[in-house]
Amino acid sequence: MATFKLGGEDVKTFNDEEFSKLRSKWGLADDFLASFDITKMAAGGGKGGQLMAFTPDKLYLVKEVNEADQATILKIAGAYVAHLLSDEGSLLARFFLHFEREGKNFIVMNNWLPPPRYDAAPPAAELGFDIHRNYNQFDLKGCADDKTLKALGRDVDPVHKRIFNARRPRGGIETRPYPTVSRPMVSTSRRDAAAAAWTVRGVAATPRRGYSEETGRGDA
Repeated sequence: MATFKLGGEDVKTFNDEEFSKLRSKWGLADDFLASFDITKMAAGGGKGGQLMAFTPDKLYLVKEVNEADQATILKIAGAYVAHLLSDEGSLLARFFLHFEREGKNFIVMNNWLPPPRYDAAPPAAELGFDIHRNYNQFDLKGCADDKTLKALGRDVDPVHKRIFNARRPRGGIETRPYPTVSRPMVSTSRRDAAAAAWTVRGVAATPRRGYSEETGRGDA
């Protein structure tokens, strides 16, 4: 295993000949974790209770992985990197580093929801609106919850409906993405799902019942 500089210490890496390709693709220097203090990591809010922490700039997340995830990441590293570097693109989280420290394994990934850079935005007079009041954020998942996190610059209380479309057999969700924006997202997500199924399980992903690439509709 090679080593990588994290904070003030060297950590042992896994498959860095692969993950370094992603760092190169997205312009990450070898010192992008130079200011990260791994000793300040704390248990996250997920079910697994693994350690996690954001980098000071909130652009990256460092997360401990359990034994099952460790084995999977070791297995799929090459195929995973090749998929992210493909011409079609990907919406999967980008793993930039996989390393070990004091008997625990960690992955470093991009943060898809970094804080807004208000300081880098043009003034309101130039934009024609106040970005502080018009910033919206959503957490997209395959369920009927209201996933709006921020609306017009303010936090939104989560709504957990857990009610699926009763007209659909077996409680499936009927999806109707906004055509010009969501069709590419749906198409890319389907490629990601197919690649993940093939890489991890060695089987082709089964198309969703009734799914139409043209309309973007179908059962989840």
